[in-house]
Amino acid sequence: MIKIGLTKSEIAFHNYPQWVLQGRDDVELIILDYEKNNLKDLHKCDGLILSGGVDIHPSYYKEERLTYPFAPKFDKQRDEFEVDAVLMAFLKIIPILGICRGMQLMNVALGGSLIQDLEESGKVNHRKDQENDRIHGITIDQKSQLYETAKMDNGQVNSAHHQGIHDLSAVLKGVAWSKDGVIEAVELENNPDFPFFLGVQWHPERFNHDTYTKPFSTDIKKSFFNACSIK
Repeated sequence: MIKIGLTKSEIAFHNYPQWVLQGRDDVELIILDYEKNNLKDLHKCDGLILSGGVDIHPSYYKEERLTYPFAPKFDKQRDEFEVDAVLMAFLKIIPILGICRGMQLMNVALGGSLIQDLEESGKVNHRKDQENDRIHGITIDQKSQLYETAKMDNGQVNSAHHQGIHDLSAVLKGVAWSKDGVIEAVELENNPDFPFFLGVQWHPERFNHDTYTKPFSTDIKKSFFNACSIK
């Protein structure tokens, strides 16, 4: 039985367990809940998934400005809990998959920074289109693990965020980009011994899982689980 730690989110959390467990009878889900402060349960886990959610408090990436376009009500309790989760998983060499905020958190936890609002910085709108995710193209580095997983160097992903990576952590590299240059996926810069480390800016748990989106959702999940089972 593979045990997967999944961080609790305040936004559309039901999508994550459904996606993780879909088609799997060999997976036990352990919800890592910042409100319960049960980070010790990560020691039981074979892998860690960081869910999406509200913006990370700017103090975690050394930014003083708290009022910017679409700034939310921050939750530093969750931020601290999840930064600790990333560092613990990183040191224990546990496979990590970060989704949307989760990818940004991986970068921040490891010393990187964020663009506080993409449109304000001159990028296009990456937010939802009313109630629906936007869809846009990405290009993928052919020398990346993401390319090895998806077997595609370009494709379409969904989009529901207004922040993005600014300065990359020194231990990370960008491996996918939108047309306006926003980093859409990150991996470790140089750590071949790490079984799986991937952050994606899109939401694989909200794809329809058809043939077109399968490489950026189902195939990523399969690769993650494979790493969890052999770590």
